[in-house]
Amino acid sequence: MYEIASTPSQQALREFWKRFYVFQEPEKVPVTVGHSRWMYAEQLGIDLVQMFRNAETHLRSTLMMMKAQRQWFQDDGLVGATFGSWNLVDHISAHISLYFGPPFDTSMFGVEPVFAKDKDPVNGKPILKTSDDLDELHYPDFYKSGMMPLAHEFYEYITKRVNDKLEVMFPRFIMGPWGIAWALRGLENLLVDTYRRPDFVHKLMNFITESRIRWEKEREGFLGSRIHHPHVDSDEVDCGVISPRIYKEFILPYEKRLADFYGGEIFYYHSCGNLTPILDSVTSIPGLKRLEISPWTDLKKAAELIRGRNIIIQRRLRQIPNTEEEVKRLMEATLQEGRGCVLEADVVDEPLETSQSWVKVTKSLMRSLGCSASD
Repeated sequence: MYEIASTPSQQALREFWKRFYVFQEPEKVPVTVGHSRWMYAEQLGIDLVQMFRNAETHLRSTLMMMKAQRQWFQDDGLVGATFGSWNLVDHISAHISLYFGPPFDTSMFGVEPVFAKDKDPVNGKPILKTSDDLDELHYPDFYKSGMMPLAHEFYEYITKRVNDKLEVMFPRFIMGPWGIAWALRGLENLLVDTYRRPDFVHKLMNFITESRIRWEKEREGFLGSRIHHPHVDSDEVDCGVISPRIYKEFILPYEKRLADFYGGEIFYYHSCGNLTPILDSVTSIPGLKRLEISPWTDLKKAAELIRGRNIIIQRRLRQIPNTEEEVKRLMEATLQEGRGCVLEADVVDEPLETSQSWVKVTKSLMRSLGCSASD
């Protein structure tokens, strides 16, 4: 992987992403594949339970996935991109990003992670059965809470093992406050709480937000550097489930508080849900630089709101058509709807051959239009 990361093509892409994310090449449209870890595990015969039990197994499995990613997809991705492709931003060096999935964040509050051989870890049962249970929670301990001991063990071992060939990135806290609240309280209870116990919901969201801020300060002290390119991962912010009122009253204020803590920046806002009814509110987050527009969010409306602003649209695509002509029409329509905006095109969790064909056709289209990120 060090040799792959050192190739001229990867070095050129690394420089491209640096320029792209400071809006120096807004006319380019990078093409990436953001498949989840389970897809690689399925293809490579990796046991995802064992991957989280042993640091050597974790390293070996991660390297196998990274190598497969680069061999299978001739996209614009970089060595070290976290599976799920939301982390393409730490490219100053070839690296491994330690990513334990959403349960990493929620485990620090007491939610038990659930592991499976062929699936990424998921959250266990909610732990706040009544509103009074919140008073029993404590701010997460950076060394002892949840999966933190595992994170420190893996980070120390893998850092030594790679012997400075690849930089090892300590896990991030990325899940948004609403997602943590959902995991702690359960969706149905939390939605009822917004009507019957709004003060409790604000108390819970404030506790979660303060917990993340304290954790980030501990991480900064541990690593000797402040977090760069902060993320808010908010799949649970989905207007198929919540109303614009709930978002504006109970979620947005805490996302803005995080942005203030990070110096007036949220680099990446991720949601696979439908953001269409709240796009105006989401794009009001201070310093928002990059926004996922899922297949369920209206790209045309997003572009109308974002056009002329320094916000990158990451257009996520699923259910890719079967023929090259249909893929070409899909991508031409995507470019038309997003015209005037800085765009990324990304496909996630599609079958291997479908993804490979999509990359080939889309890259060819971008080259023909003069907006390819790489040759």
